Amino acid sequence: MTRRFNHKQFTGKKRVYRSISGTVGIQRLWFWDEDKNEYTSPEKGRLYEARRWEKIPTGKKRVTRYFDSLDAAREWQAYIGSCVQQDLGSAAAFNEVNAVHLAQAKGSGPLLSEIVESYRKRRFPQLARGTCENYEQLLRLHFGMLLELRVNGITPAVIDDWLFSLRSKQGENRQASKRKSFDKELDLLSVLLRFYQKYCDDVDFRWPLKARHRDDSKLVRDSGKRDRDLPPEQFARVACAMRALFGPVWVGMFAVQWREALRVSEVAALKEL
Repeated sequence: MTRRFNHKQFTGKKRVYRSISGTVGIQRLWFWDEDKNEYTSPEKGRLYEARRWEKIPTGKKRVTRYFDSLDAAREWQAYIGSCVQQDLGSAAAFNEVNAVHLAQAKGSGPLLSEIVESYRKRRFPQLARGTCENYEQLLRLHFGMLLELRVNGITPAVIDDWLFSLRSKQGENRQASKRKSFDKELDLLSVLLRFYQKYCDDVDFRWPLKARHRDDSKLVRDSGKRDRDLPPEQFARVACAMRALFGPVWVGMFAVQWREALRVSEVAALKEL
């Protein structure tokens, strides 16, 4: 699982980017100061990395740029201000390609954190204690980027960035290698959005989860279940050795257990009628 950035813990890199609370797709640069033995971030310079989608002839691509201030990064990401004509060329292209970013900037509806609070009051009393504790842990560890966004600002592109952020932080935790996916986090987001869709008659709400998000939540692809059955040639070798060591009765028990998948106690209890 991920954890909050610790300025005093060296990650192995002298330059690292870390997400900024309340933003999606924007990170700040930190430098390792060997004298202070901690990460520090200067007040000036192109310290902010921002990402957004841009239209290309074959579809769209993700573009990254760097800025001196957080406000400039936000404006560029949402296509607000002078950067619109520079990057898009026309107002028509702006409206066609960047509806996602406008929704993020001007999203309506309640904050996701408010939906979470309503869900706690209505649903938690009906859920098992373990389920509630698991939801609280997921919200605390992985939903920081989404909680302060308005529900109609949580667009497919925002979820893309959220999953990208979760995957990019996997190297920060020594147990990261055991994680196979962020399916549980995606499931909880779906639960919260379904709850809002059911109880709030919001005509502007559009379901943001796409099939690609389930694919993007995977860290390790399932290679299929391993066949643990003993092949016939190996069974013959084991049976031969067992006959030499323990006699034919043990070989008979071994054969029955191999063919019928019984417990040892069940095989031992068999007798001739």
